[in-house]
This record gives sequence, structure tokens and C-alpha cells, in this order.
Amino acid sequence: FVNLTGAFNLRLSTSNSATILADATVKLNNNAMNIGTNGSYNWMVINGGVVTNVGAVGVGGGANSSGNSLTVSNNGRLFSGALTVGIGAGASGNVYNAGGFGAQSTISNGQVTVGSTGGGNNTMNVTNVNLTSTGLTLGNGSSNNTVNVARSEEHTSELQSPYVIS
Repeated sequence: FVNLTGAFNLRLSTSNSATILADATVKLNNNAMNIGTNGSYNWMVINGGVVTNVGAVGVGGGANSSGNSLTVSNNGRLFSGALTVGIGAGASGNVYNAGGFGAQSTISNGQVTVGSTGGGNNTMNVTNVNLTSTGLTLGNGSSNNTVNVARSEEHTSELQSPYVIS
């Protein structure tokens, strides 16, 4: 069990990673979690572990923030506030994988935004997950962003929130 009193950041650099495995819990006490702020090819995988009490989540934020990713899979659980993929001009090619291989995952996010304020070509993939969100915005002042919702053999993935495509 890890209890952080400040933000969790993979930023200002390239090719950093964090993996939260089964039976591990990270509690952020409503602090932010940033993956790839002003950096590229940083990633976090929640593979059976739990990341909880997270404030806002950013995946790829700022100039030259590309190729960053957040993946929740194999019974992983994420409980957070608003989550944005691709924040700001130059933030492109960032990915949020909600669910994936293994046992069904559980995610509860606030508002999810894919592509914000000039960040383009960002993606959200939804499969094999119970995902609850307060809303989904695709392309908030940006272009060429994608949300893919797929059905797995065992579960049907659903987006259970209001959504806006702008």
C-alpha cells in the first residue's frame, strides 16, 4: 500500500514507466496524476492493482507530449476525477486504454476528454471494462481524436455517461 500526499508525475522526460500489479494499492489523496507532461513515451499500467482517490488525470500534456499512455487491465481498478488525453498544442498520439486483456477491469472517472485545446490524434480504447464517467468529450478544440468501444467475448463494454463530440 502506498499513500501519496502529493501528485504522481511521469513528466519532463522520455520513456519512463510505472506498473501497479495485483494486490498493490496506490492512494493519491485527491492529488493529480500526470503521465507525460512535456514528455514523450511515458506510460503507466494498472495490471490488477488499484489506484484510488485520484484528483485530475492527464495523459500527454503540453508541447511535444506524444506517445504517452495509461492502461487499466486484468482486473485493474482506477478511481479518479476528470481525465484528459492530449492536453494543449503539440500533445498528440496519446492513449487511454480502459480495460483490455485478462479479467474485467473497473474504472470510475469524472469527465473524460480526448483531445483538448489543440492536442490532436489522441485515442481512448474501451474493452472488457465496467467504466463509469460523468461525461465524455471528444475533441475540445482539437481534431482527429478517436474513441473505440469494443465488445470482448465475455463482457460488453459500455460508455455510461453523457457525451459530446465537438
